[in-house]
Amino acid sequence: MSTASDVLAALEEVHDPEVDRSVTDMGFIRSVTEDGGAVRIVMQLPTYFCAPNFTWLMVDDVRQAAERVVGKGAVSVSVEDHFESERIQSGVQSRGGFMTAFPSEAEGNLEDLRDHFRRKTLLIRQEQVCRQLEEVGVDAESLVDLVLGDVIRLDPPALGKYLTTREELGVGSRHDDPFLIAADGRPVGPEQVRAHRRSARVMAVSFEGNGHLCKALLAERYPAQLTTVDEGEVA
Repeated sequence: MSTASDVLAALEEVHDPEVDRSVTDMGFIRSVTEDGGAVRIVMQLPTYFCAPNFTWLMVDDVRQAAERVVGKGAVSVSVEDHFESERIQSGVQSRGGFMTAFPSEAEGNLEDLRDHFRRKTLLIRQEQVCRQLEEVGVDAESLVDLVLGDVIRLDPPALGKYLTTREELGVGSRHDDPFLIAADGRPVGPEQVRAHRRSARVMAVSFEGNGHLCKALLAERYPAQLTTVDEGEVA
């Protein structure tokens, strides 16, 4: 397998924080090219005015994922047709930080923003697991009594991503930790379950809607481009 293909495979694990889908699945990777050990990645986004903070997060995540394959300093990432493409590319490349590149626009730390959306993702993925547990006969009322070990034994398809998110957030991933938790990691009590799950479902609808809108806008903006990268676009 070529270096570019290895990098592309690594990018499948990089997600748009607003939709919880990979940047490759969303069609945000236009090309991955390799020349003499250096890798250049070109990204394309749904609009010219995509928010700089979210764009920065994705560009930086793409850079880090690619560098885990080819090494630090061997990757450049650019964004086509974005109003802040040069500032984002140079800032990410220099590792100067978003607040340095955008001092008048930065409101809080980007890691706080990343954490906020990761916690939303936690609840959405948890609800996916809840539904899969109900499909195999787990009573909805008993979900609040489950610990992770109980769920791991049943091994629902969505469990892996849910556990990964718990580990990333450090909210407890031991077998005896409660399965049903709030975004801050605290256990959900019986009286809170209904509202907790309803909120998660609303978030899921919002994420899904954002994903459909982004893909539609991207297809409209780049009608000649594939919305997912295939081998023909990897050089």
